[in-house]
Amino acid sequence: MEAIIFLDIDGVINPHRYTTMPKAKKTLVWRQALWKRNPDIKSLPAFTVDQVTNYFDQKACGYIRSLCQEFSAKIVISSSWRMVFEDKKLKAILDIQNLGFAFQGSTCIGTNRPQEIQDYIAKHQITQYIVIDDFNMAAFFGSHFILTKERMEEEQYLAARNSLRRQCHG
Repeated sequence: MEAIIFLDIDGVINPHRYTTMPKAKKTLVWRQALWKRNPDIKSLPAFTVDQVTNYFDQKACGYIRSLCQEFSAKIVISSSWRMVFEDKKLKAILDIQNLGFAFQGSTCIGTNRPQEIQDYIAKHQITQYIVIDDFNMAAFFGSHFILTKERMEEEQYLAARNSLRRQCHG
């Protein structure tokens, strides 16, 4: 069974604070679609493509990529972004940061995030997982939970890695 990373976006790979605001550049959309070989990127708003390209934290995205590669983990989006973008567009967003290879889907929209994640775990019989979020859900997920503040830092990456290592390799 493969490990799952329940991933929030804002406050994990997308920092809360910007020094400048993203811009809507249509040429960037076309370039990203070409570079990433994903025509679905063209269906994203130009503002979003600029935000993902230029404002997502490169180190945080790298940490998530490393976890996916080391543990053959899949990403399930639990972020509020799933309320705006369907799975096809969420994968395109992750493709911009070279994370699309690990995209599996998103949690269903329900009454609250912890319950939505628990429902996904039960429905898919997930036993190996971590939840990475800037909203504290430790009471719901215990050692499976990684709390970030503004973005994922090395400390949280190491905690996530240790949690997955314990789960996947005993």
